[in-house]
Amino acid sequence: MRIIAHEPVVVVQSTTEPICRGGCQDPDIHAVGKDLFMQYHAHIDSYEQIGARKGRPTYKSTDEGKTWKLLGDDEKIWAKTYAPLKNGDVYAPFTNLSVKIKEYPPFDPRRERGENWLMGYSKGVYSKSEITPYIGEKAEYVFRAQRIRKGETEPVEEKVKVNWDGIGFVRIFNDLIGGPTIAGDFRQDEDGTIYLPVYGPYILPDGTLGSKRWSTHMLKSTDDGHTFDYVGTIRYREEYNDPDCIEIEGFNECAFEICDDGSFFVVMRSGSLSPFARGDKDHPAPKCFISRSYDKGKTWTRPEVFYDFGVLPRSIRIGGGFLLTSGRPGVFVRYCTDGNGKNWEEPLFLIKVPDEEVYSDYEQYTCTNNGICKTDERTAFIAYSDFKLKAPSGERAKSIIVRKLTLEP
Repeated sequence: MRIIAHEPVVVVQSTTEPICRGGCQDPDIHAVGKDLFMQYHAHIDSYEQIGARKGRPTYKSTDEGKTWKLLGDDEKIWAKTYAPLKNGDVYAPFTNLSVKIKEYPPFDPRRERGENWLMGYSKGVYSKSEITPYIGEKAEYVFRAQRIRKGETEPVEEKVKVNWDGIGFVRIFNDLIGGPTIAGDFRQDEDGTIYLPVYGPYILPDGTLGSKRWSTHMLKSTDDGHTFDYVGTIRYREEYNDPDCIEIEGFNECAFEICDDGSFFVVMRSGSLSPFARGDKDHPAPKCFISRSYDKGKTWTRPEVFYDFGVLPRSIRIGGGFLLTSGRPGVFVRYCTDGNGKNWEEPLFLIKVPDEEVYSDYEQYTCTNNGICKTDERTAFIAYSDFKLKAPSGERAKSIIVRKLTLEP
């Protein structure tokens, strides 16, 4: 399948936001019929902003992305752009903001869940039973959702309960307490079951850690997203990446799809390039991995390398196959020609970082956190950032781009 990338359209620019980890980046894009909706991070890129209700303005286009109008900055606006569930509700789940508490329980040294977890990112991991006395019901209601009931027009916020005794909570380096983070888009099976990938620590039944890094977990809901149950885990193991890779994080952000044959696949980030930990050819970026499940997420195949790198993979079903976007360095799209996620073509780069700048200046080109959607089986739209463009004033500007993609046999 040939991917045709049309001319990029600049939606918004900033000449004042810092290039590295500032605002005006991290866009996402949805389609409602032929109308397009795009949002982006207007605030600094930080852990504290995960789950924020504001700071992500939403824009709308009614002419295939040629022109855009600002709708506002509110989570409820974005929630209206989600596709309806099989019961007719529009359902948009969000990760809750992390919690700061006055007193912190000690880490049990016998469990080895202290500072050796995730290489300085955190001060340790608590089990659900250990943290519940300190954060109460937030240990069970770890997500929230905006729901528009069938026949209504406005979203109503609701708490989302997760039934999972093995859930892990991280005490971050800044002392915030965070539960699992939504790793990618949910998918609904033919029987109406919602499957939602999340990432977080992996605590074994004996209370010890199954990995010293993130693992990806699958949750499911049989009541249209009001409650979720734990299904299974894709456990990160140290052997998956070269030990000389920089910033290995474990499995976290992912693209998740349900295939024609009923199997699942996830394409997962396992680490990041970062200006704070410069790599080189002997200390490369961690790989991007793919794993499959043939029993509805309970067990998973040994992860295999999907590509040499990749953060925030996102995917859509289109043209009988799948279209995925990722990158860092750069921005690429990659097409799978079948409905079971098996035959992937080589990536098409929309932003290519020169080889000599991959480890020295990759962040000067794009944040690589992209969004993708479709309006029909041959037409997709991608939203990404480009940091090398100029504003009408001639100044360098961080820019949010929307670009039409068409598939041709």
